[in-house]
Amino acid sequence: MIGAADLQGHWQRDWIKAPGFEDHTTRVHWMQAGALFADIRVPLDRPDLTGRDCLADLTQPELAQLLAAEGFAGTITVAESRCTWHREINWHGEPDINDIGLMSFEGGALIEDGVLAEYRELWRRAPNEKLRGHRLTFGNSGPC
Repeated sequence: MIGAADLQGHWQRDWIKAPGFEDHTTRVHWMQAGALFADIRVPLDRPDLTGRDCLADLTQPELAQLLAAEGFAGTITVAESRCTWHREINWHGEPDINDIGLMSFEGGALIEDGVLAEYRELWRRAPNEKLRGHRLTFGNSGPC
């Protein structure tokens, strides 16, 4: 049985597989520190921003490529090897369904199988020191 303590650290995704879709190139980093997490997903074809000072310096296709990146953060709960990511910040808005994965270890890698969506991801722990997470809030915590 996997618990929250087993998921602590910096994880990098090797691949995701779903019906009709497979991705081995997106750079995905999941950082787990206590109950807090952050997940950043950067497509391999992200434009080179060298020499650019602001978004106005980018072409429309470059801006569209930047929008393909994903990022979300919040807290997790883990029960019976099922991890639920409660997204409090989400670059692309609130997802249509809850983000729940059934977690298991296979040969030193972490496997995440979708519970409410059909997918499988393979994660490897990156070598690093123990992570510490901090939540910063300011003002009204309600909707904008």
